[in-house]
Amino acid sequence: AERYSQDRPVIEADQLSLGVGLYDHLRGARQQRAFFRRLSRSAGEQVKMNVFSKLGRLQQLLQDPDQHLLYFFCHGFTERMAADIQLGDDLIAGFRSWYESLPKEHQTGVDEAISHADALFDVSDSWLQLSDGTAPLTMMEDTLHDAKAQFRNGPLVFLNMCESAQVLPSLSDGFIPFFVAHGARGVVGTECPM
Repeated sequence: AERYSQDRPVIEADQLSLGVGLYDHLRGARQQRAFFRRLSRSAGEQVKMNVFSKLGRLQQLLQDPDQHLLYFFCHGFTERMAADIQLGDDLIAGFRSWYESLPKEHQTGVDEAISHADALFDVSDSWLQLSDGTAPLTMMEDTLHDAKAQFRNGPLVFLNMCESAQVLPSLSDGFIPFFVAHGARGVVGTECPM
């Protein structure tokens, strides 16, 4: 609590800086992009909007991180220790079985998801998936470290992706510790698959 006692509320900023990371192949991504486009138009100069879906743009954002809000709408994974993931688990088969159990009208896009299954179930590092590739948490940490950067404006981070806010006794790193350690005032995410 002491760490944030001197922070000004975000609403006092002259211009709100917003970073939005998207995985364009998710259902609803087009609507998300349209929403942020409308927000940018209606807010005018009050909002500095950076909507991206490419890894290079994420790296640029991390080299000069001035956001007040960060929002990610993408696939993601928070690494857990082997004790938390049964090594015998066939994650891809489990995913296929779960997805195929959905009503037929909710199975659109299964072919694409299955074709990306190897990337979706890389459990060696926490990661988030943008449209042109996977951003491992170690790469994000290295980018900030190499740029000697911190999130200057204490952003509130929204991780609208699977298991982005895992809190387990065996979890020593992940998105929550990463963003908070680098200056975020808070992280909002999910603890379960979505």
